[in-house]
Amino acid sequence: MRASFLLRAWTAGWLLLCTGLAAQAAATPLSADEAQAVLAEAELAMRLPSRQRQGFRAQLATPERVERLLHSPALAEASEPLRAQVLALAGPGEGLRFDQPSDVLALLERLLPAELARARDARRPLFSLDLPGPYPHWSGASIAWAGLWHCWPRAAWLEPQRSPFRRGAEVDHAPLAGPGGAVGAEEFRTCLNHHNGAQHLLGEAERAAAQAALQDMTARATPVLSAAFARHLRRAGCAGQGPDDCVLVLLAWSQLAPADPELWQALQRLESAVAPSAPLPGWRKDPGSYQGHQTLGEPRHVELTRRAAFLRAKLAALLAEPARRAGPAFGTLLAQLSELARQHADTIDWRWSQFDLRSDARFNPWALLHLGAEEGVFDAVLAHLDREVAAASSCPPQQLWFESSGRWGEELRSLLAERAQRRPGPSCHGLDWAALRAGATPALRALRERQLARLPAVSGAERERILSGLTANGADCFAAPLPAAVPVAVAAACRRWIHAPQHAPLKALMPGRSVDAETEFQTQTWRAPGGHQAPDWDWLEAGAEGLSAPVAAQWRALLAGLQAEGRKVFEATQWRRPGHSQVLVQLVLADNAGTRQRFTLSAQGLQRFEVPPRFEKRDATPLEIVRVSDLDQDGRLELWWAQAHQFERCDGSPADLQRDLHCRQTHAELGEIDGDSLGYFVADAPQAAGAPAAELPPSWHRPRTGEVCNEAHVARWLAAPLKLRFGRSEAPRANEVLRWTCAAHPDEPGQLLVALFHASARADRQGFVLALVDTGPGRLLRHGRMAVEVDALDQAGGALALDTAPYSLQPGRRAIGVRMAGADSPRWAEGGQGDYLTLFVPEGDKNYRLVLERLPMSTWSLGGDLPACFQPGQTGCIRFEARRSLSLANSQTAGWRDLILREQIRSEPPGHHPGPDADPAPLPKLLRMGSKGRYQ
Repeated sequence: MRASFLLRAWTAGWLLLCTGLAAQAAATPLSADEAQAVLAEAELAMRLPSRQRQGFRAQLATPERVERLLHSPALAEASEPLRAQVLALAGPGEGLRFDQPSDVLALLERLLPAELARARDARRPLFSLDLPGPYPHWSGASIAWAGLWHCWPRAAWLEPQRSPFRRGAEVDHAPLAGPGGAVGAEEFRTCLNHHNGAQHLLGEAERAAAQAALQDMTARATPVLSAAFARHLRRAGCAGQGPDDCVLVLLAWSQLAPADPELWQALQRLESAVAPSAPLPGWRKDPGSYQGHQTLGEPRHVELTRRAAFLRAKLAALLAEPARRAGPAFGTLLAQLSELARQHADTIDWRWSQFDLRSDARFNPWALLHLGAEEGVFDAVLAHLDREVAAASSCPPQQLWFESSGRWGEELRSLLAERAQRRPGPSCHGLDWAALRAGATPALRALRERQLARLPAVSGAERERILSGLTANGADCFAAPLPAAVPVAVAAACRRWIHAPQHAPLKALMPGRSVDAETEFQTQTWRAPGGHQAPDWDWLEAGAEGLSAPVAAQWRALLAGLQAEGRKVFEATQWRRPGHSQVLVQLVLADNAGTRQRFTLSAQGLQRFEVPPRFEKRDATPLEIVRVSDLDQDGRLELWWAQAHQFERCDGSPADLQRDLHCRQTHAELGEIDGDSLGYFVADAPQAAGAPAAELPPSWHRPRTGEVCNEAHVARWLAAPLKLRFGRSEAPRANEVLRWTCAAHPDEPGQLLVALFHASARADRQGFVLALVDTGPGRLLRHGRMAVEVDALDQAGGALALDTAPYSLQPGRRAIGVRMAGADSPRWAEGGQGDYLTLFVPEGDKNYRLVLERLPMSTWSLGGDLPACFQPGQTGCIRFEARRSLSLANSQTAGWRDLILREQIRSEPPGHHPGPDADPAPLPKLLRMGSKGRYQ
């Protein structure tokens, strides 16, 4: 540390002294005795603690003698740390002068060649060459000289023969001063004010105390630096390279003294040499063959950065003096910035993010725009960009204007988007909705109010964009409590235009209205028989079945339009509800992207609508339409979105508790069609029904096979009170549930019937339970049990379904039916039966009682030539199938309604009838309540 400090001290003094002596050729070298005396005093200063050196005042080593020492042979024999200290002693004098930045490096290369060579070979930061000082008692010229060394880009000192605008991982543009290059993005004046000299070695408290002294030294050095920059550029123009590059000098000058009139003159004089709007150099090879850092030093990138630095300097000078913007110069600069933005877009892609000007404030000119708070700057930029958009055949690259200027850029982009709303044609920029929501400036707040005022006059996609942007996709409307940052006008828009969150409940979205079998639209899907290579469109004619004549015409017109465009349809889906005036259509086109187009069909015409991305994906997961409804009966369809393959599927995980009783998700993404776009749900007043659009053809009607039961809910309600085991194992234990089904009680809303089989201790039988549950509190209300024999011909545990037909056996006592499938018959059997019906009636407060046990409701038998029935290909066999039904008779027995059992028999081949000896006995048959409380 001590040696490093001595080296810095000597380097600073030596550099200052030698620069001065170089300008004074008449300086007389010291004699050998004088040189030894000065070196001895310098060594004395070098041995002092670093914090005492600032106050060291030389007696013999005066600045004048130090200048003369540089010409003495004795100096060459001194150590490098001692040379640095000698150089530091020249600081109070005027001998450290320079004509161009490279003079500083030339002196150090002469004094410290070995140290510089080691630094360059190792390509390491040059902190060991930090010079001591400057100190407050130094002259302005010496402070300026040291400031150049400390605050010029490190790359310019390391590779002075190359462009200082080369960028990449191995090129360090940070100033030499400052720990670890942490001040890489700082401007020249900022570096001088904070890091010029050994101040960066001080602690935080000492650095704060020294801040005023540093700023005073910068003020004294500024005129020296400005004059030196002016002299250099007048003499060399843009012929310099490395640290003397004219653009590097102009950039530093603009950061030091942007209002300097000589800077403005130099910028105008040198602009033709820089040529900021000329074509960029071509690529050295095919751009597609580059991989990231391989482009280090690519002339196209270097020149792009250099032009950006020049325009940044020019913009700083224009913003510093309003009078300079009175003429055409400011308009010319804006045009140059637009051209630079185009060149940037043509040059930079994702492989070269390190060259993107948006990520580098050192050279980015657009980052200065927000400093132009003076009247007229913002308006001039806005007008320029608006003219550029209006005149372009395609959207010009303008993102650099917005993304580099903070709130200034937010306002700029949003006001440009607003102007585009007032003229026909596409808009190149969307409003910055996050900025409008925040409303950080008066201009943004005023623009937000203007957008809210447009809501009553717009609809569809435009209303969707405004509402989504100003309410964070509706989230702000349903936060509890409403965030204080939400303006009153936005809250009012929520109340008028957004009546449900996007993630909404399917049940009770509106009072008394839920998405269920009574309210949802039915759906049918058709697929091209030849897949994506379907040769014709005939298969889509099935979609016209059941449509009213006007709507069928719209359907065919839609398909004809796609044919005329050369499109093909891979899949078509319709949603219909009898009596409703609209049909929803989704077409999946036979292209590689699986493009989806969505329409509504009605007697009034065909309407295509777009779906905002927020509906089609949630957390990057694709969503599909799973339900369609019109709960508020306003004629605008509601579309519910979820993962289709998981919408009605339990997987046995704890998450099943978040689903309803039938394994359906309780919530989905909700949108309502509003003209040409899907938007937010608005519970409008019911509208008069239009002409019905469609009926459901027979092919649309699907038999209900029973409801899926959510095991998680059933287990929670029944496991403990009925001592049942839920879960599956390879060898079921006693009371382990094998299968179950459920259905809503037909007379009691909110109550659920559950029928289940469970294993028993005996292998030849299984247990059966019928239970009634109040789903609100999840409480078991009543249950009944029975044992079912299991043998080779009659296996329990097949298909299981609840039969809720109105079996009203006594006043106020409605029986609940259970259908149990029978086993497959043996291969050589001549008949069989199945679909066993069992009836239970409520008994007391908590039980069900069995009144009819396992009555077969289907039978089959073989007749005719029986041997032919078991020989494939033989004729003469007749198969009879009987389907039975049970109904209530008008008669009673012991207070119980009698039951009538009927059957319908068909034969295969048709036209045959069972003989008089057929089994079972001929029906109809009357079933009466017997003495043991069972029907017989």
